[in-house]
Order: sequence, then structure tokens, then C-alpha cells
Amino acid sequence: MKYLLLFSTLLIFSACAPKYKTLYSYSEPVLQTQKDCINTCAQKRTICRSICKSNFDICQLKAIKIAKKQYQIKLQNYYKALEIYANQAQMNNLENELYFYNDFYYPGRGYGYGGVFGPYWAWNPRVMYNIQKPVKPTLQQEIERVELQECQIDCKCQASYDKCFIGCGGKITSKKICIQNCPHE
Repeated sequence: MKYLLLFSTLLIFSACAPKYKTLYSYSEPVLQTQKDCINTCAQKRTICRSICKSNFDICQLKAIKIAKKQYQIKLQNYYKALEIYANQAQMNNLENELYFYNDFYYPGRGYGYGGVFGPYWAWNPRVMYNIQKPVKPTLQQEIERVELQECQIDCKCQASYDKCFIGCGGKITSKKICIQNCPHE
């Protein structure tokens, strides 16, 4: 019990904790050769981003092809599960002997929990046989799942630019600023 209280207290305080964002400022050097070096760094970053986007677009096209194949398999499995669900429901006479009220199935006569029929779980075929209607998959969900799995491409273009920028004589400074739930100073 004390752990639950501690967890809920931490949860409340973490929701009110300040949130910060780091801002970076780039100071270019004064020499023209150093500025030319930084321009080369910027060109390399542009090329890196272009290649990275191209690779991501290619990956997305592959993900769509993979997702379409996997979607067909999931759709076939869904229809099989739906058929099993319908057979179980028919076998247990869910449509004929029970009626639906507030997310519970009750027999045609009797009073909810207990009574003539015993506890809820004893006479509810959905609980006894764990009958759950399957959820139909969608192609869009499958595409998103495959993209997340296959297309996490981080080319680190900005990190290599920052190293190049510093190597050319530039300076990068960072400043942490509060953006939400800021303490009053």
C-alpha cells in the first residue's frame, strides 16, 4: 500500500515538473578560409539529408510491399478467427438464450449475479469459454507497423555537421530554457 502511495505521489509531482528545451547557437569564425570550410560542411549536410531522405523513401516503398503481403495473411487469419467466433457463439446459443445489457450477458430469466443461475462467471459463456470477437486489421495500421520496424533511418547529418563546424573553427554554445511548468525566479 505504501508503494502505491509513493508511486501516485511521484506521478503527481512528475506531472508538475518543469520541462526544458536546449537551444544551440552557432558562432562562425572571422577568417574567410574558415567560412569557406563551414560552407563545405553545410553542403555536405545538405547532401547527407538528401541521401537520407532518398533512402527513407525507398524504405517506405519496400515497407508498403511487405505490409500488403502481411496484411493479406492477417486478413485471412482474421476471417478464420471470425468463423471460429461465430461457431462458438452458435454452439453456446449466445444469440438465443442470452440478452445483452451494460456489457454483460444475462439469461432470459434470473437476476444478474447469483440467484438461480449462480455467480456471473458460472453461467456466462463469454467468460467460461473466453469468447472474444476478433478485431479486423487495416492496411494502414500494417504499413505503419512495418515502417516503424524497418525504416528507422538516422543518418546523423546534424551531428557530423556540428563536428565539421567545430573543426573549421566555429563555436557551438547551448542554452537550456524552461518551456513548461517553469519555476518562478
